[in-house]
Amino acid sequence: MARNDTPRRKRKRLRVSTVIGETFIVLGLAMLGYIVWQPWYTTVVVQGEQRELASGLVSQWEKPEAEPEPGVVPIVAKPTEGDYFAVVYIPAFATDFKNTLSEGTDAHQVLNLDEKGIGRYSKSSELGELGNTAFAAHRSGAYTAPFREVDALRVGDPIFIQTPEGWYTYRYRSSEYVWPNETDVLAPFPRIEGRVAEQRILTMTSCHPKNLGISERVITYSVFESFSPTSEGIPKELLALNPALAETGEAAQ
Repeated sequence: MARNDTPRRKRKRLRVSTVIGETFIVLGLAMLGYIVWQPWYTTVVVQGEQRELASGLVSQWEKPEAEPEPGVVPIVAKPTEGDYFAVVYIPAFATDFKNTLSEGTDAHQVLNLDEKGIGRYSKSSELGELGNTAFAAHRSGAYTAPFREVDALRVGDPIFIQTPEGWYTYRYRSSEYVWPNETDVLAPFPRIEGRVAEQRILTMTSCHPKNLGISERVITYSVFESFSPTSEGIPKELLALNPALAETGEAAQ
């Protein structure tokens, strides 16, 4: 048998720098994939599930025993911690945006759950009450992020909140960026501790910067405009902004 005297090539040893470089490339690709996947997941998948969940919640509501008197804004009774009590529609976020509202801001009971996500600060005013009704939600991260597009709000944009009794309409007024310890944004009259509330304010709080930021908070303020009972149907302005609601007839029966 012929003997093969061809010398074998020596395998090159991997340099530490090569291993480190390739590791960084893999990590970079993984991070890029997450950055692309996370907004898609929270804005497409989770919000799609939220729309179905909100519709199901509305269909379960019982018809109110009696309508509020004309000119009277009903005050929603304090819900049990973690429970759903309303649905919010914010066309500025997306034409078909809607999300359930729950009581409390506990991460494990509300904020981190795809089926919830937006929680009311329990010490803030009840919905419909004079003062400051404040809500919190994530803007990015591994969890649901209902307030991701909060910077899309423009002065005058409507925000609609639906309850079994009817619809509360607010108008967006302004935003500001604060440090996490500036809790006076939750005061009855935001940013002025101790002042007697003279109107109904809707405050939404979330983290800033938008993508995985927690160093600051973004705060938005909206002012109450009107209340309409369930018997009057979906507000015409909301129907004009989201015509699909007319097809589903989403009003509490």
